[in-house]
Amino acid sequence: MEKNVGELSVAFNKFKSDLLMQEFKFYKIFNLHPLSNERSVKRFFDQPPFEIESNQLSILLNSLQTVQRNESNVDDLPKQIIHHDILIFNLLIDNQTRKMSGVLDFDFASHDVRALELAICINHLLQFDDGSLLNLELFLDEYSQHMRLTDEEIKWIPFLMQMYYVSLICIYIGQYYSGREIEEYFRFILNQLVIRKQWIEQNECEFIETLRSRLN
Repeated sequence: MEKNVGELSVAFNKFKSDLLMQEFKFYKIFNLHPLSNERSVKRFFDQPPFEIESNQLSILLNSLQTVQRNESNVDDLPKQIIHHDILIFNLLIDNQTRKMSGVLDFDFASHDVRALELAICINHLLQFDDGSLLNLELFLDEYSQHMRLTDEEIKWIPFLMQMYYVSLICIYIGQYYSGREIEEYFRFILNQLVIRKQWIEQNECEFIETLRSRLN
């Protein structure tokens, strides 16, 4: 999978088309769902439809404000088409050769900050292991065979990892106002945000150095 993510990112970077693509930038958090705007998100948190633990809510609101403050900074980062959801479940892998033969679920594919693709993959990697840097190093060694990032992009990876969860929560809030039951998904993503924020606070310096040593 690690090489596949790098290969796909390179392919997206080379892809050129005259077709207009729907804008779907995850750092523009109030443009991700037609029913999720600044007013409706505020209403949701003022009167949540289910109980949200106070410490988690505080972390979420702080993260949301941080994303808003940094929108212009993130907008300056290099962009290209990204998939937004490269999970092992969305890759077609040949059982015999173990090589990728296809990618599924392009619903969210659009021009966005290219470093976000890696940030999302790192989130998923940390979600399924013990958070050690060893597995991350193995992942980056494979990824970097095809894709490199600038030092400025690397600096923003920890922020993008947290921004991703804030973006998903804003999408879920829009889905709530459309009539969908979201509590289970909302709680899972909020919990991941809290876990990832804590992990970054504990490991940020070593994490950034690991990224630089592999991706520059």
